Order: sequence, then structure tokens, then C-alpha cells
Amino acid sequence: MSEIQKFGMMFDYLSAPQVSAEVLPALVFARHDLHLVHTVGALARVGTDFYISGGFGKDAGTLWDAGVPESEYIAHSAIDCGVPPQQIRGIDVKAVDGFDNARYGLQLIARDKIKHPAALAVAHAPSLRRLAATLKAEADRHHPQIKTVHRVGTGYPFNPRKPADQIEVASELMRIVDWPKHGLIAPQSELPDDDVIEFARSIVPETPMPPSRAAKAVLRKLPLSVRRKIILGAANK
Repeated sequence: MSEIQKFGMMFDYLSAPQVSAEVLPALVFARHDLHLVHTVGALARVGTDFYISGGFGKDAGTLWDAGVPESEYIAHSAIDCGVPPQQIRGIDVKAVDGFDNARYGLQLIARDKIKHPAALAVAHAPSLRRLAATLKAEADRHHPQIKTVHRVGTGYPFNPRKPADQIEVASELMRIVDWPKHGLIAPQSELPDDDVIEFARSIVPETPMPPSRAAKAVLRKLPLSVRRKIILGAANK
């Protein structure tokens, strides 16, 4: 199997959807991403209600300069594209990473007293499986009525020959493989073959780990310019 094929297998595994025949409350893992806006728009057309979480994280892009949180960008852009405002049920602007997205997004769902036993994770395609697992882990700890997390990713145009895409999928796969050892998420099923995993580890020898809650609490108190340097510096290591 070629290296290009291995990167393709990583992406296919990480981005695989798990859909429900029901319309579920959706938690959107916000980022500066028009593909995500378009996915929200498509789901809105079948009646989905959205809870959008995202402050300023590693994928905020030019939103850092504009001072616009990721969740507000997604919400406003979706409304501009025709999503009815009433289908955006809640916005969180505090989240720094995926664990925060899950934590604060589930709090928004609980605030609305929604008792549905399932939820939908909506996210950037290469991060989809990891973020859905993060949502399920947070639900297991604090919202046990949610038994199932379904997932829908964006139409991200993954290019297995693009170095940035290669590093992204290798990093995401290493999180899926190694985070269960630290109790961060549950072990995931149907992992790629061992040779694909070991190839990913050769690309990303040190698995990225999330910051602690205490560290994120400090980050949120810092000026945006300082926060940006710390978050992007950590992401680019």
C-alpha cells in the first residue's frame, strides 16, 4: 500500500459519518470554516436545531484579528445563508478546544431541558470521529441521558498529497489511538490496520494532548493577542 493510500485510509476512517433517521439536536464544533457553514445549512433544511460552541481556538484563522468568536462567525454566516435564526438555539463563546466545545455545548442543550437520548456532532471532517468521541465522553460523565452520539462532517476537500492535510489526519489518528489510554475518550472501534497506525506515528511521533481545564481557565483571562500566541504556538509544535 502506498503512502498516499494510507493517508486516504486515515481520512476515510476519521471522517466517516454515523447518521440517524431522526432529526437530533446538533452540537456544532465551531471553527473559521465555510464548509462547516454549508453543512449547517444543509442540516437546517431538514429541521435540525443547533447549539454552536467555539471561542478562539487553533482553527480561528482571521477571526483572531476580527475579534469574532468562532461560534458567532458560524451562527451569523449560517443565518446569512438562509438558516432560520430560531434554529440556532444557543451559542457558547468560551470554548478553547474540543473538550470545551462538548462541555459547554451540552450545557446549552441541558439548559433547554432536552431529554433526547441521542445527539449529533457536526464538525470539520478530519476531526469528526475524535470530536464525536469527545462529545460522548463528556456526555457519559455529566449528561448520561445521552446514550448515542451520531456524527456528520463537512465536505472538506481532503488532498492526500498535501503536507498540511497529511499531518492533520496523522495527528487526528494518533489522538484516536492514544487518548483512550489516558481516559480522555473511550476506545474506538474498527481502527485502521496496524501498518497505517504505525505510519501515522512515524509522521507524528508525539501525540497532541489537550490542555488542562486549569490552563484553559487561565487562557480565557488573557488578552486575545497573548492567547493567540500561546494557542497557535502550541498547535504548531
